[in-house]
Amino acid sequence: MRKCDVKLVEDHDGEFWKAKIKVDGVIKRTLYMGNKYIIKPRNPLTKRNRDRIVTIRKFVPDNYDKNIQAYVSVKFLDNNSVGRAKFCELEEIAPNSTSDID
Repeated sequence: MRKCDVKLVEDHDGEFWKAKIKVDGVIKRTLYMGNKYIIKPRNPLTKRNRDRIVTIRKFVPDNYDKNIQAYVSVKFLDNNSVGRAKFCELEEIAPNSTSDID
């Protein structure tokens, strides 16, 4: 099983604005608050929220060393509902994507 570690980065006001994702000890991606991402679960049998486009609302740290739990608060762009998603399942949208996401 793959291990996913998340480390928060905060600004001078103490607000968290980005998170660095490490999978098996290698930094795979950096997530920024307010950016758009697509949900791609690692398990091919998981169909819940697959291929939905989201915007990160906030990072919620736990009480231990500013590490994050497995979930982040997101806003789904297809119906403007609020929910949560796993950090390791969020992938960046390609900048020259031709899909209608706006």
